[in-house]
Amino acid sequence: MTPFFFTQMRRRVGLCLVTVLTGLVFALALCLVHRSAEQMSQQIEAVYDNLEVRCTVTNLTGTQSDGLDLPDWVLGVFDQAMAGKNHTSDLSLSEYVKDVQSRCSVVCTPVQSDTHYTLSGINDLGVDSALQQSAGCMIWWRDGYDEEIFQGSEMFLLLPVELEEQLSDEDGRIVLEVGGGDNPIMVSFRVAGVYSGGAGRLYCPWIVGRDLCVRANGYLRLDSVSATIKDNRRIDEFWQTQASRCFVKPSKDGQPVPWEESPIYQTYPYALAVYDDTLVKTVEQLQQNRQLLQIVSGLILAASFGVSAVYSFLALRHRRRELKLQHILGQKPAGILCCALSEHGILSLIGAVMGVGIFCAAYRDTPDLTAVIVFCFVSLGGTALSYLLTMRKAFLETNLGRE
Repeated sequence: MTPFFFTQMRRRVGLCLVTVLTGLVFALALCLVHRSAEQMSQQIEAVYDNLEVRCTVTNLTGTQSDGLDLPDWVLGVFDQAMAGKNHTSDLSLSEYVKDVQSRCSVVCTPVQSDTHYTLSGINDLGVDSALQQSAGCMIWWRDGYDEEIFQGSEMFLLLPVELEEQLSDEDGRIVLEVGGGDNPIMVSFRVAGVYSGGAGRLYCPWIVGRDLCVRANGYLRLDSVSATIKDNRRIDEFWQTQASRCFVKPSKDGQPVPWEESPIYQTYPYALAVYDDTLVKTVEQLQQNRQLLQIVSGLILAASFGVSAVYSFLALRHRRRELKLQHILGQKPAGILCCALSEHGILSLIGAVMGVGIFCAAYRDTPDLTAVIVFCFVSLGGTALSYLLTMRKAFLETNLGRE
């Protein structure tokens, strides 16, 4: 078959080139589409890996996430270590969350003043939105201090700039009377920094604030609790298996489910808002784009089938005499079809290999050859269909003299 094949190629150079170029174009197009789809998949994975999704304890309508006066168990289910000895629970969300942020507050009074202030224990500046630069707050740290002070247990303080001269002594220390009643707690803090703007609170490390809150009140009450989801792919699992056991989802319309219709409210009257709207919208858009590329890939394969069928039909018009002579000389229609498919398959394969080679050279990457292999079979299918519909017995037995 090989010598005959090359003989046929020399006789029909133009048609052979068209077949090769067709295979090249379709194979290259499939490689490019597949590469784009892979990039889209990588972007989806990058979004899941890099986009931060926060969850925050709110009221039942989701309209308030600060000043909630939360009990200690709320923090305990997020981070037992932060809650300390004040809470024990068999429910833990630590497998699903990280970077837990919380704020607890207690009333304090400087010994040099009769004005009451709020002393808040925090473990990160992000706990209080009033401390953010976007809210107009500016922080000036003294030499050797920064926001890392909130991770420790030293007696450091961040206070409003307008109170620095009034409340701190020459050594940069402040003595506060924490709690009320007959036995107030006297605590000395070193000023680590001051800020302008904000909510006018005094901020100390979380551990210090937590312990003072328990000593002053006898229990730990929290203003807010929030955390970051560890794995954005497990948000649904996080909610269904753990979070839903003690929280409800905030009502989107601002109206909570009636108390008597939701048993969980009777024990845990709080909601947990997962702010994943950006994640969901971004992933959905990328998935839609990837699906569109898959549709394009299917259309390319369908087009290759149609092009092969039409091309084969036109090629038959130039090979009528040759095919009829082959039939007269005793070759069966099945043999003629096999020869035609072999010729077309070899030429398409050559074109496909060239297309893959161009892709590899241009992008320094190896494509998934599955689509290219499917293209070769689809192309052969179009050729076979055209030959089967055209090479009927009447066609092969037609008198050659008329032509």
